[in-house]
Amino acid sequence: MLTVLCAAIGLAIRSAAGRRTREVLEALLLERIPGYRLAKAFTGDGPLLERGGRAMRPALAAIEEGQCPALVMDKFADGRLLVFVPGSPAPMSGAVYIFAPDKVVLLDVPLLPFLKAISSWGLGLRPCRARHR
Repeated sequence: MLTVLCAAIGLAIRSAAGRRTREVLEALLLERIPGYRLAKAFTGDGPLLERGGRAMRPALAAIEEGQCPALVMDKFADGRLLVFVPGSPAPMSGAVYIFAPDKVVLLDVPLLPFLKAISSWGLGLRPCRARHR
């Protein structure tokens, strides 16, 4: 019965009226829940995806004389990037920056191994960087 109910809700949400209902529900209720937007981005439904990109792109951001692991969260109309630089070993905390695109190198690596490497004090970033090259 639960499976049938979930399937029916899934079909209803895919309709035009269902999409509008979901958007209103998100705006009025879910967006007010702390961490909802981050969880939404982790599921691959973030702001970059809405404009044809990938949600939370792993990257290396140039800070001072080095590069640090980062996540590109959004792209502004002028091309600048909203970048989250996670802390280690707790990648859910960190700092938010706005960078020019030439300061950020996007990596073509899966998100979860990238975050696992950050939470392991950087161990595992070498294979991510090598795989990108």
